Amino acid sequence: MPLTPMVMALGPDLYAGTAGIGLFLAELFAKTRLEEVGMTARGAIQHALWKANDPHGDLREGFYNGSVGIAYAATRVGILTDDERLVNAGIRLASRAASSRGNSNLLDVMSGNAGVVAPLLRLASLAGDQRLQERTIALAEELATTASKADGAWSWENDRACGPGAGPTPLCGFAHGASGIGLALIETGAHSSRHDLIEGGLAAFAYEDRLYDREHENWPDLRELRSQSDDPRAPVQARFMIAWCHGAAGIGLARLRASRLLPEHGATLQLGTERAINATLKYLQALPEDVDASPCHGRAGVAETLLYTTEVLGNPSYTEKVVKMWNLLVGAHEPDAPWPCGVASGRNSPSLMLGYAGIGYGLLRAVDPYSTPSVLVIDAELVRSA
Repeated sequence: MPLTPMVMALGPDLYAGTAGIGLFLAELFAKTRLEEVGMTARGAIQHALWKANDPHGDLREGFYNGSVGIAYAATRVGILTDDERLVNAGIRLASRAASSRGNSNLLDVMSGNAGVVAPLLRLASLAGDQRLQERTIALAEELATTASKADGAWSWENDRACGPGAGPTPLCGFAHGASGIGLALIETGAHSSRHDLIEGGLAAFAYEDRLYDREHENWPDLRELRSQSDDPRAPVQARFMIAWCHGAAGIGLARLRASRLLPEHGATLQLGTERAINATLKYLQALPEDVDASPCHGRAGVAETLLYTTEVLGNPSYTEKVVKMWNLLVGAHEPDAPWPCGVASGRNSPSLMLGYAGIGYGLLRAVDPYSTPSVLVIDAELVRSA
Protein backbone atom coordinates (compact mmCIF):
# COMPACT_ATOMS: atom_id res chain seq x y z
CA MET A 1 0.00 0.00 0.00
CA PRO A 2 1.18 3.58 -0.62
CA LEU A 3 2.75 5.28 2.39
CA THR A 4 1.23 8.56 3.51
CA PRO A 5 3.56 10.74 5.62
CA MET A 6 1.91 12.18 8.72
CA VAL A 7 2.95 14.64 11.39
CA MET A 8 1.83 13.65 14.87
CA ALA A 9 2.98 13.63 18.49
CA LEU A 10 4.92 10.62 19.70
CA GLY A 11 3.44 8.30 22.27
CA PRO A 12 5.07 7.75 25.66
CA ASP A 13 6.43 4.19 25.35
CA LEU A 14 9.98 2.86 25.30
CA TYR A 15 9.74 1.16 21.90
CA ALA A 16 8.60 4.04 19.71
CA GLY A 17 7.91 6.99 22.01
CA THR A 18 9.40 9.62 24.24
CA ALA A 19 10.56 7.25 27.00
CA GLY A 20 12.99 5.59 24.61
CA ILE A 21 14.25 8.90 23.27
CA GLY A 22 14.69 10.23 26.79
CA LEU A 23 16.65 7.13 27.78
CA PHE A 24 19.07 7.52 24.86
CA LEU A 25 19.56 11.23 25.51
CA ALA A 26 20.24 10.60 29.20
CA GLU A 27 22.92 8.04 28.34
CA LEU A 28 24.41 10.55 25.88
CA PHE A 29 24.30 13.27 28.54
CA ALA A 30 26.23 11.03 30.94
CA LYS A 31 29.04 10.81 28.37
CA THR A 32 29.05 14.44 27.15
CA ARG A 33 27.60 16.54 30.02
CA LEU A 34 25.91 18.72 27.40
CA GLU A 35 23.17 20.49 29.34
CA GLU A 36 20.85 20.84 26.36
CA VAL A 37 20.94 17.06 25.94
CA GLY A 38 20.20 16.46 29.63
CA MET A 39 17.37 19.00 29.62
CA THR A 40 15.79 17.34 26.57
CA ALA A 41 16.14 13.90 28.17
CA ARG A 42 14.29 15.11 31.27
CA GLY A 43 11.61 16.74 29.14
CA ALA A 44 11.09 13.58 27.11
CA ILE A 45 10.70 11.35 30.14
CA GLN A 46 8.42 13.86 31.87
CA HIS A 47 6.14 13.70 28.81
CA ALA A 48 6.15 9.90 29.02
CA LEU A 49 5.35 9.93 32.74
CA TRP A 50 2.56 12.45 32.18
CA LYS A 51 0.96 10.21 29.55
CA ALA A 52 1.48 7.11 31.69
CA ASN A 53 -0.40 8.76 34.55
CA ASP A 54 -3.33 9.82 32.36
CA PRO A 55 -6.38 8.09 33.91
CA HIS A 56 -8.13 8.18 30.54
CA GLY A 57 -5.24 6.66 28.59
CA ASP A 58 -5.06 3.11 27.25
CA LEU A 59 -1.38 2.40 27.93
CA ARG A 60 -0.45 -1.24 28.50
CA GLU A 61 1.67 -2.46 31.41
CA GLY A 62 4.38 -4.06 29.26
CA PHE A 63 8.05 -3.15 28.98
CA TYR A 64 8.72 -2.08 25.41
CA ASN A 65 5.25 -0.75 24.75
CA GLY A 66 3.90 0.03 28.20
CA SER A 67 4.20 1.61 31.59
CA VAL A 68 6.92 -0.68 33.01
CA GLY A 69 9.27 0.46 30.25
CA ILE A 70 8.47 4.08 31.05
CA ALA A 71 9.14 3.40 34.73
CA TYR A 72 12.48 1.79 33.96
CA ALA A 73 13.49 4.68 31.67
CA ALA A 74 12.40 7.28 34.25
CA THR A 75 14.58 5.80 36.97
CA ARG A 76 17.56 5.53 34.64
CA VAL A 77 17.11 9.11 33.37
CA GLY A 78 16.78 10.29 36.95
CA ILE A 79 19.99 8.56 37.99
CA LEU A 80 21.95 9.82 34.99
CA THR A 81 20.73 13.41 35.31
CA ASP A 82 20.80 13.48 39.13
CA ASP A 83 17.04 14.02 39.43
CA GLU A 84 15.68 12.04 42.37
CA ARG A 85 12.11 13.06 41.53
CA LEU A 86 12.28 11.09 38.30
CA VAL A 87 13.68 8.06 40.13
CA ASN A 88 10.82 8.17 42.63
CA ALA A 89 8.23 8.72 39.91
CA GLY A 90 9.52 5.70 38.03
CA ILE A 91 9.37 3.48 41.11
CA ARG A 92 5.79 4.57 41.86
CA LEU A 93 4.75 3.85 38.29
CA ALA A 94 6.40 0.42 38.37
CA SER A 95 4.58 -0.51 41.58
CA ARG A 96 1.26 0.56 40.15
CA ALA A 97 1.86 -1.29 36.88
CA ALA A 98 2.86 -4.52 38.62
CA SER A 99 -0.22 -4.39 40.82
CA SER A 100 -2.58 -3.81 37.90
CA ARG A 101 -1.41 -6.73 35.76
CA GLY A 102 -4.04 -9.47 35.76
CA ASN A 103 -4.17 -13.10 34.65
CA SER A 104 -5.09 -12.20 31.07
CA ASN A 105 -1.72 -10.61 30.28
CA LEU A 106 0.24 -11.47 27.21
CA LEU A 107 3.34 -13.46 28.07
CA ASP A 108 6.12 -12.44 25.66
CA VAL A 109 9.00 -9.99 26.02
CA MET A 110 7.55 -7.29 23.80
CA SER A 111 4.25 -6.76 25.62
CA GLY A 112 3.89 -9.36 28.35
CA ASN A 113 5.15 -10.85 31.57
CA ALA A 114 8.48 -12.01 30.17
CA GLY A 115 9.45 -8.46 29.31
CA VAL A 116 8.64 -6.94 32.69
CA VAL A 117 10.05 -9.40 35.22
CA ALA A 118 13.74 -8.43 34.98
CA PRO A 119 13.09 -4.65 34.94
CA LEU A 120 10.67 -4.98 37.87
CA LEU A 121 13.10 -7.08 39.89
CA ARG A 122 15.74 -4.44 39.27
CA LEU A 123 13.39 -1.63 40.32
CA ALA A 124 12.32 -3.62 43.39
CA SER A 125 15.99 -3.78 44.43
CA LEU A 126 16.41 -0.07 43.79
CA ALA A 127 13.39 0.75 45.94
CA GLY A 128 13.94 -1.95 48.56
CA ASP A 129 10.34 -3.01 47.90
CA GLN A 130 9.67 -6.61 48.95
CA ARG A 131 6.04 -6.49 47.79
CA LEU A 132 7.08 -5.43 44.29
CA GLN A 133 9.56 -8.30 44.18
CA GLU A 134 6.92 -10.80 45.31
CA ARG A 135 4.44 -9.53 42.73
CA THR A 136 7.08 -9.86 40.03
CA ILE A 137 7.83 -13.45 40.99
CA ALA A 138 4.11 -14.16 40.69
CA LEU A 139 4.21 -12.89 37.10
CA ALA A 140 7.03 -15.34 36.36
CA GLU A 141 5.04 -18.14 37.97
CA GLU A 142 2.25 -17.35 35.52
CA LEU A 143 4.71 -18.01 32.69
CA ALA A 144 5.40 -21.43 34.18
CA THR A 145 1.78 -22.40 34.70
CA THR A 146 0.71 -21.40 31.18
CA ALA A 147 3.44 -23.37 29.37
CA SER A 148 2.70 -26.36 27.17
CA LYS A 149 5.00 -29.09 28.50
CA ALA A 150 5.99 -32.19 26.56
CA ASP A 151 9.09 -34.42 26.57
CA GLY A 152 11.22 -31.97 28.53
CA ALA A 153 10.35 -28.97 26.34
CA TRP A 154 8.24 -25.95 27.20
CA SER A 155 6.46 -23.70 24.71
CA TRP A 156 3.58 -21.23 24.75
CA GLU A 157 0.49 -20.92 22.56
CA ASN A 158 0.83 -17.85 20.39
CA ASP A 159 -2.58 -16.37 21.14
CA ARG A 160 -1.66 -16.33 24.82
CA ALA A 161 1.98 -15.37 24.37
CA CYS A 162 1.89 -12.59 21.79
CA GLY A 163 -1.73 -12.26 20.66
CA PRO A 164 -3.71 -13.59 17.68
CA GLY A 165 -2.37 -13.69 14.15
CA ALA A 166 0.94 -15.54 14.49
CA GLY A 167 -0.40 -18.99 13.64
CA PRO A 168 -0.67 -22.26 15.56
CA THR A 169 3.00 -23.22 16.01
CA PRO A 170 4.64 -21.81 19.17
CA LEU A 171 7.34 -19.34 18.24
CA CYS A 172 11.09 -19.35 18.70
CA GLY A 173 12.97 -16.14 19.32
CA PHE A 174 13.47 -13.39 21.84
CA ALA A 175 10.71 -10.81 21.36
CA HIS A 176 7.70 -13.13 21.08
CA GLY A 177 8.90 -16.69 21.56
CA ALA A 178 10.53 -19.28 23.75
CA SER A 179 13.93 -17.58 24.16
CA GLY A 180 12.56 -14.47 25.77
CA ILE A 181 10.07 -16.29 27.98
CA GLY A 182 12.63 -18.90 28.97
CA LEU A 183 15.17 -16.24 29.92
CA ALA A 184 12.57 -14.48 32.09
CA LEU A 185 12.04 -17.73 33.99
CA ILE A 186 15.79 -18.20 34.43
CA GLU A 187 16.31 -14.58 35.50
CA THR A 188 13.58 -14.85 38.11
CA GLY A 189 14.68 -18.30 39.26
CA ALA A 190 18.28 -17.19 39.71
CA HIS A 191 17.16 -14.03 41.54
CA SER A 192 14.85 -15.90 43.93
CA SER A 193 16.61 -19.31 44.17
CA ARG A 194 13.67 -21.01 42.44
CA HIS A 195 15.09 -24.08 40.71
CA ASP A 196 11.69 -24.95 39.25
CA LEU A 197 11.67 -21.70 37.27
CA ILE A 198 15.25 -22.25 36.12
CA GLU A 199 14.39 -25.73 34.85
CA GLY A 200 11.39 -24.30 33.02
CA GLY A 201 13.57 -21.74 31.29
CA LEU A 202 16.02 -24.41 30.20
CA ALA A 203 13.09 -26.45 28.90
CA ALA A 204 12.06 -23.47 26.75
CA PHE A 205 15.55 -23.45 25.26
CA ALA A 206 15.21 -27.19 24.64
CA TYR A 207 12.05 -26.51 22.59
CA GLU A 208 14.02 -24.14 20.38
CA ASP A 209 17.00 -26.45 20.03
CA ARG A 210 14.76 -29.09 18.48
CA LEU A 211 13.79 -26.60 15.78
CA TYR A 212 17.33 -25.50 14.85
CA ASP A 213 17.85 -25.74 11.08
CA ARG A 214 21.38 -26.89 10.19
CA GLU A 215 21.04 -25.92 6.53
CA HIS A 216 20.17 -22.30 7.36
CA GLU A 217 22.32 -22.27 10.51
CA ASN A 218 19.43 -20.55 12.28
CA TRP A 219 16.12 -21.02 14.03
CA PRO A 220 12.94 -20.55 11.95
CA ASP A 221 10.57 -17.62 12.21
CA LEU A 222 7.38 -19.64 12.65
CA ARG A 223 4.87 -16.82 12.25
CA GLU A 224 2.33 -17.59 9.53
CA LEU A 225 2.40 -14.26 7.73
CA ARG A 226 0.28 -14.25 4.59
CA SER A 227 -0.54 -11.52 2.12
CA GLN A 228 -4.00 -11.07 0.58
CA SER A 229 -2.77 -12.70 -2.64
CA ASP A 230 -1.62 -15.92 -0.94
CA ASP A 231 -3.62 -19.10 -1.36
CA PRO A 232 -4.92 -19.85 2.19
CA ARG A 233 -4.76 -23.58 1.40
CA ALA A 234 -1.05 -23.52 0.53
CA PRO A 235 1.46 -24.49 3.23
CA VAL A 236 3.42 -21.62 4.72
CA GLN A 237 7.10 -21.75 3.87
CA ALA A 238 9.53 -21.44 6.76
CA ARG A 239 11.29 -18.08 6.95
CA PHE A 240 14.57 -17.24 8.63
CA MET A 241 15.51 -13.90 10.16
CA ILE A 242 18.59 -12.88 12.09
CA ALA A 243 17.52 -10.04 14.33
CA TRP A 244 16.88 -9.16 17.94
CA CYS A 245 13.20 -9.94 17.58
CA HIS A 246 13.41 -13.22 15.63
CA GLY A 247 16.28 -15.58 14.91
CA ALA A 248 19.85 -16.12 15.99
CA ALA A 249 20.72 -12.64 17.29
CA GLY A 250 18.01 -12.53 19.94
CA ILE A 251 18.36 -16.21 20.74
CA GLY A 252 22.06 -15.59 21.26
CA LEU A 253 21.35 -12.80 23.73
CA ALA A 254 19.08 -15.10 25.74
CA ARG A 255 21.64 -17.91 25.83
CA LEU A 256 24.48 -15.54 26.76
CA ARG A 257 22.51 -14.01 29.62
CA ALA A 258 21.53 -17.48 30.83
CA SER A 259 25.18 -18.55 30.70
CA ARG A 260 26.11 -15.64 32.95
CA LEU A 261 23.33 -16.50 35.41
CA LEU A 262 23.87 -20.28 35.35
CA PRO A 263 27.57 -21.06 35.00
CA GLU A 264 26.87 -24.57 36.26
CA HIS A 265 24.79 -25.17 33.11
CA GLY A 266 27.51 -23.88 30.76
CA ALA A 267 27.94 -27.20 28.97
CA THR A 268 24.20 -27.45 28.30
CA LEU A 269 24.04 -23.91 26.93
CA GLN A 270 27.30 -23.91 24.98
CA LEU A 271 26.17 -25.40 21.66
CA GLY A 272 23.16 -23.13 21.22
CA THR A 273 25.20 -20.10 22.27
CA GLU A 274 27.99 -20.86 19.77
CA ARG A 275 25.50 -21.47 16.96
CA ALA A 276 23.78 -18.15 17.61
CA ILE A 277 27.01 -16.14 17.87
CA ASN A 278 28.49 -17.62 14.69
CA ALA A 279 25.32 -17.02 12.67
CA THR A 280 25.01 -13.46 13.96
CA LEU A 281 28.64 -12.61 13.19
CA LYS A 282 28.41 -13.99 9.67
CA TYR A 283 25.19 -12.08 9.03
CA LEU A 284 26.52 -8.77 10.37
CA GLN A 285 29.61 -8.97 8.18
CA ALA A 286 27.43 -9.53 5.10
CA LEU A 287 24.99 -6.64 5.67
CA PRO A 288 24.99 -3.93 2.97
CA GLU A 289 25.59 -0.33 4.03
CA ASP A 290 22.03 0.86 3.36
CA VAL A 291 20.23 -1.71 5.53
CA ASP A 292 18.07 -0.69 8.51
CA ALA A 293 20.46 0.36 11.29
CA SER A 294 18.00 0.32 14.22
CA PRO A 295 17.81 -2.20 17.11
CA CYS A 296 14.58 -4.18 16.69
CA HIS A 297 15.21 -5.90 13.37
CA GLY A 298 18.24 -3.99 12.10
CA ARG A 299 21.98 -3.59 12.40
CA ALA A 300 22.15 -2.25 15.96
CA GLY A 301 20.24 -5.24 17.29
CA VAL A 302 22.52 -7.69 15.50
CA ALA A 303 25.61 -5.83 16.72
CA GLU A 304 24.29 -5.94 20.29
CA THR A 305 24.64 -9.72 20.38
CA LEU A 306 28.35 -9.44 19.63
CA LEU A 307 28.86 -6.64 22.17
CA TYR A 308 27.13 -8.77 24.78
CA THR A 309 29.30 -11.71 23.77
CA THR A 310 32.35 -9.71 24.81
CA GLU A 311 30.66 -8.83 28.12
CA VAL A 312 29.83 -12.43 28.95
CA LEU A 313 32.75 -14.35 27.44
CA GLY A 314 35.42 -11.71 27.93
CA ASN A 315 36.57 -11.90 24.30
CA PRO A 316 37.21 -8.35 23.00
CA SER A 317 37.43 -9.44 19.36
CA TYR A 318 33.63 -9.35 19.01
CA THR A 319 33.41 -5.74 20.17
CA GLU A 320 36.34 -4.86 17.92
CA LYS A 321 34.40 -6.17 14.92
CA VAL A 322 31.37 -4.08 15.87
CA VAL A 323 33.45 -0.93 16.38
CA LYS A 324 35.12 -1.45 13.02
CA MET A 325 31.74 -1.86 11.35
CA TRP A 326 30.31 1.34 12.88
CA ASN A 327 33.48 3.31 12.09
CA LEU A 328 33.27 2.33 8.44
CA LEU A 329 29.61 3.33 8.27
CA VAL A 330 30.09 6.64 10.06
CA GLY A 331 33.11 7.48 7.92
CA ALA A 332 31.19 6.85 4.71
CA HIS A 333 28.03 8.62 5.88
CA GLU A 334 27.30 12.11 4.61
CA PRO A 335 26.69 14.48 7.57
CA ASP A 336 23.20 15.51 6.47
CA ALA A 337 22.13 12.19 4.96
CA PRO A 338 19.38 10.22 6.74
CA TRP A 339 20.17 6.96 8.51
CA PRO A 340 18.10 3.95 7.39
CA CYS A 341 15.42 3.14 9.96
CA GLY A 342 13.17 0.19 10.70
CA VAL A 343 9.82 1.82 9.90
CA ALA A 344 7.94 1.07 6.70
CA SER A 345 9.26 4.16 4.91
CA GLY A 346 12.80 3.27 5.94
CA ARG A 347 13.66 6.77 7.14
CA ASN A 348 13.21 9.58 9.64
CA SER A 349 12.06 7.74 12.75
CA PRO A 350 13.23 9.31 16.04
CA SER A 351 12.40 6.23 18.12
CA LEU A 352 14.55 3.90 20.21
CA MET A 353 13.74 0.53 18.69
CA LEU A 354 13.13 1.58 15.09
CA GLY A 355 15.03 4.82 14.60
CA TYR A 356 17.63 7.43 15.43
CA ALA A 357 17.57 7.09 19.22
CA GLY A 358 18.23 3.37 18.86
CA ILE A 359 21.02 3.89 16.32
CA GLY A 360 22.58 6.41 18.68
CA TYR A 361 22.18 3.99 21.58
CA GLY A 362 23.91 1.31 19.52
CA LEU A 363 26.82 3.66 18.89
CA LEU A 364 27.09 4.42 22.62
CA ARG A 365 27.13 0.69 23.37
CA ALA A 366 29.97 0.23 20.88
CA VAL A 367 31.96 3.07 22.47
CA ASP A 368 31.66 1.58 25.96
CA PRO A 369 29.32 -1.38 26.53
CA TYR A 370 30.21 -1.53 30.22
CA SER A 371 28.94 1.93 31.19
CA THR A 372 25.92 1.94 28.84
CA PRO A 373 23.66 -0.98 29.81
CA SER A 374 21.97 -3.00 27.11
CA VAL A 375 18.37 -2.05 26.41
CA LEU A 376 17.79 -5.29 24.47
CA VAL A 377 18.45 -7.70 27.32
CA ILE A 378 17.69 -6.32 30.78
CA ASP A 379 19.25 -7.91 33.82
CA ALA A 380 17.79 -7.83 37.32
CA GLU A 381 21.00 -6.78 39.02
CA LEU A 382 20.93 -3.33 40.54
CA VAL A 383 23.09 -0.63 38.95
CA ARG A 384 22.56 2.51 41.01
CA SER A 385 25.37 4.73 39.75
CA ALA A 386 25.67 6.42 36.36
